[in-house]
Amino acid sequence: MRGESEERAGVVTQVERKVSRALDTIRDEAVQELETFIKEVSQKLILTYAGPYSSPARYASLVLSSLTAVNSDWMHPQDLMYYTAPYDEGHEAGVIIFASDAGLNTLAMLIEQLVWTGHKVMIVTQHELPDIISFRIPENTAIVNLNTDDWLLTTHVLIARAIAEFGEPKGIRLERLGREASNVRPVIKDLLEEYADTLNHVREFVRTPTIVTASPTMWGAAEAIAYSNHARAGRYLVEPEAVPQVSIFTGKVLIISTDVEEYSLKQIKSLPLTTSVKVQEVRLHTDPLTAPIYGIILVRALEYMR
Repeated sequence: MRGESEERAGVVTQVERKVSRALDTIRDEAVQELETFIKEVSQKLILTYAGPYSSPARYASLVLSSLTAVNSDWMHPQDLMYYTAPYDEGHEAGVIIFASDAGLNTLAMLIEQLVWTGHKVMIVTQHELPDIISFRIPENTAIVNLNTDDWLLTTHVLIARAIAEFGEPKGIRLERLGREASNVRPVIKDLLEEYADTLNHVREFVRTPTIVTASPTMWGAAEAIAYSNHARAGRYLVEPEAVPQVSIFTGKVLIISTDVEEYSLKQIKSLPLTTSVKVQEVRLHTDPLTAPIYGIILVRALEYMR
C-alpha cells in the first residue's frame, strides 16, 4: 500500500513538472497574436494542420463554433490545398496552420498554395522553422513559435486562452474556459487522484494492441495516447464511424469522451453485446471544451505509470 502511494506521488510530481514546462512556453504575446489574427479574419476562418496531429485545428473550430460568432471550419490540409484554396477567389478565408515538427513537408506545400491564392495566413509552430521552410514565407505572415516539446497540451491551452480573450460577449462558459485554461497547475493533483482507478484500468488495457477513438472534443487526448512514444504495443487511432469495421483486428477499443458526448459513441460502446470486442471507456466529467486539456494531462500521467 505504501509503495503504491509513493508511486502515485512520484507520478504526480513528474506530471506537474512536465505540464509546468509546457505551460511556461505559452507567452502572453502568443495568446494576443492568435487572438488578434482571429479578430482580423473573423468573417471566414479555416483551421488546418501540418503533421500527424489534427486535434488543435479541430479543437479551435469547435470552441469558436460553440462560443463565438466566428465563421470557422477545420480542414485536412489536402482538402484545403486541392479543393478549397484554389476556388474561393474573391472571398479568401483567413487560415491558421498548426504545424508540428513532423509536418514540415506538408507545411511547405500549404504555404506555396496559400501564398499563390492570396490567403492571409498565420502559422503556429512547435519549434523555429528551418531556413528551407522560412524563406518561402512572406514577411507579412504571422508566425507564433511555441518552442514546446508537448505540442498537444501547449496548443490546446493556447487556443482556449486566445478564444476566451477574443469572445464577446463574455458568457459563463467563455469566462470559465479562460479561467480554467489559465489555472491548470493547481488542479493536477486532484485530477490525477480522481481518475487514478481509470488510469490503472487503461494501463492494463493498452498492454496489447488497441484501437483508440474519441468524441469530437477529446480527439487531442486520443492522439496523445495513440502517438505516445511510451507505447509498448500498437495503438491505432481510428475515426469513430470506422471503428465497428476495423475493431475485429485487435478485439479491443479504447474510447475517450465526456459526459455530454457519451451518446455520440453509443454504437461503439455496444460492440461487446454483439461481438467479442472489448471496450474500455475514459469519460471526463467536465465541460467538453475544457475536457481535452485535462485528458491530455491524464495521458501524460499514464506515460509515467509502470
